[in-house]
Amino acid sequence: MMNSYLYPEDRNMNYSPPPPHPLPADADAFYASLSPIEKQLHLHAREKLGSCYFMEKTNGYLAWKAKQKSGK
Repeated sequence: MMNSYLYPEDRNMNYSPPPPHPLPADADAFYASLSPIEKQLHLHAREKLGSCYFMEKTNGYLAWKAKQKSGK
């Protein structure tokens, strides 16, 4: 491990977070089924959590997906 006091040029490096996790193919259909408040909450979670937000692991998405499968 490099010590930052030995390599001062490394201290000026800017951190860029990883890109958000890609949405599943049926994300548009899922968003269409949400109420305005639920949509706002999902967008807020995606914005704040970034690459840690996995829509396909949320309770709402899993329930919606199960409902879609049972309806077919």
